Amino acid sequence: MPKICEGNERPDFQLGPKFDTAILDEELAAIERAYPVLELVPYHDSEWCGIALHSVDGNERDLSGGRGAETSYFRFTPAAELTPYMRSIAEGLGAPLRAVRLLFLPPGGVIHPHTDNLPLKIGHPCRLHVPIRTNDLVQFQIGEYLCNWKPGELWYADFTIVHTVINRSKETRVHLVIDIVLNEQVEKVICLHGM
Repeated sequence: MPKICEGNERPDFQLGPKFDTAILDEELAAIERAYPVLELVPYHDSEWCGIALHSVDGNERDLSGGRGAETSYFRFTPAAELTPYMRSIAEGLGAPLRAVRLLFLPPGGVIHPHTDNLPLKIGHPCRLHVPIRTNDLVQFQIGEYLCNWKPGELWYADFTIVHTVINRSKETRVHLVIDIVLNEQVEKVICLHGM
C-alpha cells in the first residue's frame, strides 16, 4: 500500500474540528424536502446518488467532479442556498473549491470496489469527506482497512487505493464530499494528521 505522508499506516485520517451535526442534519433535511430522492442524480456505476452544491456552471445535477475543468468555471448551485453551513465548511478549508456534493447511499446500497485518480499532489484535486448520516452497519473499506467515520468529522483518505462501501443499515448514508485543489497549506494539515 502506498504511503501518503511519511510515517502513516492507515489510508485515512481525521482532520481539524468536528462540525455541528445538528446544523448538518437540519440542512440535509431541507435538501431532502426540496429534492425528493427520486429526483437525485445517479452517480458512479453504483447505487450512489446525489446533488451538487458547487459544480461546473452551478449545475446541481453535475456530480462528475468537473474533470479537467478550471476552478473558475465552478459555481455554487441553487441547492447550496439551502445549506449555508455546509457552504461555510467548504469555503473555510483554505483551498480553491472544485465539486461539493451531497452523496446518498440507500439501505442495502453498494459502492463497488474502485479507485479514484486523486494523487496527493499540489495543484491536483483532493477529496475530503464529512459524514452527515452514517452508522456502524455501514461497511466502508479502503484497501484492507475498515473505516469508522462519525457524523460531523472531516476526513481525508487515499482514494487511489481500492475502496468500497456496503450499506447494511436501514437508513441512507449521506456524506458531504468536497473536492478542493490541493495547496501547500492543506497538504501540511493532511500530512500532520497522517503521521
